[in-house]
Amino acid sequence: MSVHWVILDLETTSLDPRDVGAQLLEIALVAVDRRLNEVAHWHSPIKVHRGDFPNSLDSRVHEMHSNSGLLAELTGARALREFASGGLPTLAEAGAVALQFVAAYGAPPVTYPSGQVSAQAIMVGANIGSFDRQWLKVHMPKLDEAFH
Repeated sequence: MSVHWVILDLETTSLDPRDVGAQLLEIALVAVDRRLNEVAHWHSPIKVHRGDFPNSLDSRVHEMHSNSGLLAELTGARALREFASGGLPTLAEAGAVALQFVAAYGAPPVTYPSGQVSAQAIMVGANIGSFDRQWLKVHMPKLDEAFH
């Protein structure tokens, strides 16, 4: 059964995807059927270029991620061990898994007689138009193209 909606949420180091050093911290996807029943979900932190993370975060973003517990999760002993051992996925690796998820649970693309392919997976989320989609365009363009 093909699911037609994929809820997407991104956590980032900045509010602007084009900021120098802006990075994705985490991606989450939830597939739902037409009655909004969860069919599958996947989420993953993403390996960040350590540098002076998390001190380099914009103050507003730092506050948001501190309050949500994400910073503690990403800087905790487990995450640091995973980072040191190469265990956290890179942006490219997380993007590849996300594409597989959308291919498995989103509506399949339509191929027209002209050969043109049109993505049909519908992205759902609170800030997809003003935030998440802009980040995908810059940092995960192939995933962005998988959505209608």
